[in-house]
Amino acid sequence: MIIGFDIDDVLANFMSSLLKFSSPILKRNFSVDEMKYVEHYGEIWNVDLEKAKEIVKDFYQSDEFKLMESNPEAKNLLKYISGSDMNVLAITSRPDFLKQSTLIWLEENFGKIFNEYNVYFTNIFWGQGKSKGEISKELGIDYFVEDGVSHAKSLIENNIKVFLYDKP
Repeated sequence: MIIGFDIDDVLANFMSSLLKFSSPILKRNFSVDEMKYVEHYGEIWNVDLEKAKEIVKDFYQSDEFKLMESNPEAKNLLKYISGSDMNVLAITSRPDFLKQSTLIWLEENFGKIFNEYNVYFTNIFWGQGKSKGEISKELGIDYFVEDGVSHAKSLIENNIKVFLYDKP
């Protein structure tokens, strides 16, 4: 059995770190709950899509991103799974230019569970690449743990069973 995991807000506490970074820029504090079902951050931040992408790109270069905390629930689940015959993969919407920093973060937080051979980047946040559903189907993933509704829909459309994690 192959289980796929999203990284941001499933394995990593992405949104709380992003909001900590973006609050001084936007001159307003946003809650994680406000961001829960937002497709594009600019909708809540009251900025256009390009400005939202610029903020996120700057966040990727920040200490808040590098020091982002992992999700303890995911850590416990992966510890349990790693002792079984299940295969684990991660698929993220992050862009390819974050591959090295993402792999370092995963190793620091989850040990040797993830590596360059079982972590995939869709680049979908930047409007390119395949969906998580398409990639999961190609990889033969049976189950996927995801927090994003639109990604969950693409997984379901590709006959992947989804555990919709209620985060951020």
